[in-house]
Amino acid sequence: MHNNAPLFMEIVTAYFSVLPILLFISIRFAVAKKLELHMKSQLAIFALTMVMVVVFEIGVRVMGGFNTFLEHSSVNHTFFIIYLILHVLIALTSVVGWVAMLIKSYSAYKEDGVNSPFFKTHKKYAKLLFIGLTVTAYSGAGIYFMLFTDIAN
Repeated sequence: MHNNAPLFMEIVTAYFSVLPILLFISIRFAVAKKLELHMKSQLAIFALTMVMVVVFEIGVRVMGGFNTFLEHSSVNHTFFIIYLILHVLIALTSVVGWVAMLIKSYSAYKEDGVNSPFFKTHKKYAKLLFIGLTVTAYSGAGIYFMLFTDIAN
């Protein structure tokens, strides 16, 4: 990655860069009708993602917040703040949707199994969540590059 970035930022950025691949693999389990493996992998990916979010949030605050990172970056501050706000809105929407999907899918599966009427719409919502989580992951990588590389010049 880049030597100006703190270690926690390197780790979190690396994780989020592979998150869409992990999600894709989990989705392939569902397509292959390995539903229990799909469900377990989704829960594991979600849990690991939340750990990474906590590591990120603690790290940013301990380091003094985004303003500390912005001071050493040549990125336009107004552009960065707008980009960051959009990133956070997409991330929050995606994570809330992911939590709702996990809860609803689990309860529908426990109640009616794979024949639950919910699973007729599950695929459509899952596609939207995959897009949202992928945009979140890669826009987060964009934040990393804006703050810790010279490509902003």
